[in-house]
Order: sequence, then C-alpha cells, then structure tokens
Amino acid sequence: MAEDGGWEEVPRRRRRQRNGDYPPPPQTTTKPDSGPTPPTPSAPVTPPSAQRVAALGREPFLLLLVGLQGSGKSTFASRLAESAPWRYVRVSQDALGGDRIRCEYLTRSTLAEGRVPVVDRCNVDRSQRRPFLDIAVEAGAPSECVIFRADAEDCVRRCVGRKDRHETLRPHEARGAVERMAERFDPPLPPVPGRKSRKGESFRGVENVSTFEMANEVANEYIARAL
Repeated sequence: MAEDGGWEEVPRRRRRQRNGDYPPPPQTTTKPDSGPTPPTPSAPVTPPSAQRVAALGREPFLLLLVGLQGSGKSTFASRLAESAPWRYVRVSQDALGGDRIRCEYLTRSTLAEGRVPVVDRCNVDRSQRRPFLDIAVEAGAPSECVIFRADAEDCVRRCVGRKDRHETLRPHEARGAVERMAERFDPPLPPVPGRKSRKGESFRGVENVSTFEMANEVANEYIARAL
C-alpha cells in the first residue's frame, strides 16, 4: 500500500456527490516476455468460469483510474485486487517496469478471462486513456472511471515521503513528475444519458473522489459488486 502513501479504511459517511464537476487539481509553480510481473495474491485463485460469470450477470468491464502520482490510485487498485481477486486484477504500469505494452496485454487477457482490469496509471489526458478504451471496445466491454482529484502539493509530499522504494519514481524526481502531470490533467467528463461525451470518450460511469474517505467508500462499493 506504500505506492500512493496508503490510506486507512474509515466508517462509511454521508453520500458523496456523484459525477460532480470538480475543478482540476491546483497547479504548482508485442507481447511481454520479461521483466517484473504484476502483484498476485499469496494464495492461488481460480478465475470464475464463463458460465458462472454469465449466471451471475457480472460482465467484464474496464475500470480506468485517473489521477496524479501519489493521489491514491495504487492503494485503491490494490485493495480491490486483494479483496476480490476473482473479480479484479490490478494492472500497474509501474509494477510492469513502466512498459505500457505489457499493461495493454494484461488488460486484454484479464477481460478475456471475464475479470475486471483496474488500470493503475496516471491516465491524465485522452491520449493516455485511448489505448485502454480501445481495448475495451475490441472486447465488447463497457468502461468505468474513477478520478482522483488530490491537491498537487499533497501528491508531491506523499511521493517524497514514501517509506518503500517506488518502482519507477524516486523521491528527488517527485516534484517535477507531479507538476508535469498536473499541467496535462484533463479528466473525462461525466456521462450524459443519450449523448456522447464531448471528449469522444465513452464511460458508463465516472466517479470523482477528492479524499481518502471518498476513495474508501467507492472501493467498498466495487468490492460489494463482486460478492
């Protein structure tokens, strides 16, 4: 849980605003054949059969996370994968050595298994999100999005203060990396029934979280959907 600074579970509170129009975070002045593999549960898990998925009505879908480094994405994705590994698979580009191609391959294979890839990378603009949305379209799977709207300075502080060594981001590089992503931050818009997104992106649901409490609540909901 150290990758995004970690956050503790908290009691569920009042309902958050869904699909709100939040401002962007404040600005500060081929196929894989080697390399690290994504995290897996300590105990082997057998994915549900296609028949079971069909019987339960739980179609595979793409869950795309959007946010700056240190905003809580990895903590969120890890919690889903650890709580319901038969349903959710964390697809972390950092854990895959920064290789987007490997990330895309794991996303495809997870959807083919009937599970949900949780794409844990910044995905701050359309160009970063497009390859994964295209994969979902090819698989005939819908897409959902969780946007982490953390303050840029808080993200820098968390990245610098990580206790464990991050796979790709060193503490002295944190400020520059976060500031570059903050400048490009252009999250998807909430879906409007009957209308295509103004950004040409199709999500059946978009959640905005700006605190760890809100992220915990959304995580609880996704886990409940897997039970």
